[in-house]
Amino acid sequence: MQNWRSGIIIGVVIVAVLIGAKFLPATNTADNSAVKDDVISAEGINKDDLARYLTQIGAKVYGADTCSACAYQKELFGGSWQYIDYIECSTPTGGQAEVCLAAKITAYPTWEFPDGEKQVGAMTLAELVQRSGFN
Repeated sequence: MQNWRSGIIIGVVIVAVLIGAKFLPATNTADNSAVKDDVISAEGINKDDLARYLTQIGAKVYGADTCSACAYQKELFGGSWQYIDYIECSTPTGGQAEVCLAAKITAYPTWEFPDGEKQVGAMTLAELVQRSGFN
């Protein structure tokens, strides 16, 4: 008899939680001005300005369509990615593009900075700000 009552109580609690969840807001209603319009990042960095600055100083990134870290890097920039000097290294035949071979790219993504230094792996916006001197 005790197990039966416990089962009913647990069932009622579950139903109450599910019903209560229905009344929660479907979206975050907090002021998200730091990520508004996919231009300003959580760090308060203007992604458009950063992307344009990186291209202006001659920074570029090598990547491949099949690279998950490259996809993550693109996601960090969102719509501002269009301003990045991006070089696609994969070819339809599965090889590597000549420009990437000439640059001796061995992993993706690889950022190349104006001083010739290369950084392998996805970089956060804050890391790119620091590395590039963006203000």
